[in-house]
Amino acid sequence: MALVAFLMVTTTQAQWRVGVTGGTDYNVYRMDQQYMTDYKVDGRWGITMGVTGQYNVNDWLGVRADLNLTQKNYRHSRVVYSDVDYKFTNNYLQLPVMASFSFGGERLRGSTPFNSCTRQVLWVA
Repeated sequence: MALVAFLMVTTTQAQWRVGVTGGTDYNVYRMDQQYMTDYKVDGRWGITMGVTGQYNVNDWLGVRADLNLTQKNYRHSRVVYSDVDYKFTNNYLQLPVMASFSFGGERLRGSTPFNSCTRQVLWVA
């Protein structure tokens, strides 16, 4: 009985993947300045960190979710007035949910996550 329980736990653990993510990003804020010719908007560096988890439904399909804290920062200043210099730090909590597809055989194995947010970013750019 204990052997059956051990095999069930081992099989269940093989379906889950858990990890951490981290890195830096450089963000630029763009706006229509129209008559504000002396305004200057520059990008700033930020950080991204979080945890990721994936549940494999079967050999070729999985569901993945990332919980990330992302900073999207920028700097706003004026050329004429040197005392106007604002540094904005924007913190975002993101939770993308993706479907992960695996392909290939035993020698070569690849996977690709599919995320609806990725399509939206590509459409905006």
